Order: sequence, then structure tokens, then C-alpha cells
Amino acid sequence: MTNAFRIDIPWYQNLCGGQPMEAMVHICCGGRRQNVPLYEASECCGKTVYTTKNRICCGGQIRYRNWFSECCGTQVYDYRSQYCCNGRLQDLPYRQPACCGTEAYDAYYYICCGLGDLRRGHNCRN
Repeated sequence: MTNAFRIDIPWYQNLCGGQPMEAMVHICCGGRRQNVPLYEASECCGKTVYTTKNRICCGGQIRYRNWFSECCGTQVYDYRSQYCCNGRLQDLPYRQPACCGTEAYDAYYYICCGLGDLRRGHNCRN
């Protein structure tokens, strides 16, 4: 015989840290039950709940955002004008942005042949 026990919860509830919570009223962030702001889309950033309307979670930090925001590490940037390569923000290359290590480049004109080895064209043999 085992020392297990069973918790019966209604269909509209979930468990958070072993405790029941109502899915329409609470959100479970890092095992902690948090209240959901009324009528707002919410997500977790670590153990903190935030509304996604004008915020974004970047590297565990809540930041303000606009419609064109993305994360680069803990920084927020406008993806229309910048590009993130392995945590480093740079100006957006023109046609086909790509990363070569932490360097952004235009893959329409160049090819990455190894970390930091950018070559004009589409062949690494030359």
C-alpha cells in the first residue's frame, strides 16, 4: 500500500504548486498562483505575471513594447530597423538578414563560412 492521495478538482480548475486554482482567475508562474488582470491577456515572466498588451518578457525582465518589438537578450528592439545576432543588436542588413556568429550580414550578397568569416558570393571554397 502506498501513501499517495488524490485531489479531485472541477474541470475548470488546475493545480499550481499542488494547490487548486481557477484558470479564468489565476495563472501559475513558477509554481506560485497569481491573480490574472481582468480582461487582459497575461503571461508569466519567471514568477511574475504581466499583461502582454504593451509589455514583453526579455531574458526574465519585463519591458515595455510596441507592435514591432522583439527581444535580444534582455533588450527590446524594433525588428524593422535592427537585427539580433546571438544577443548583439545591429542595424538591419538590407535584403536577407542572417547571422554569422554575432555579426549580421546580408545573405543575398554574402555567405558565412565560419565564425566571422564572411565572403562575397555564395561559395566558401574561394
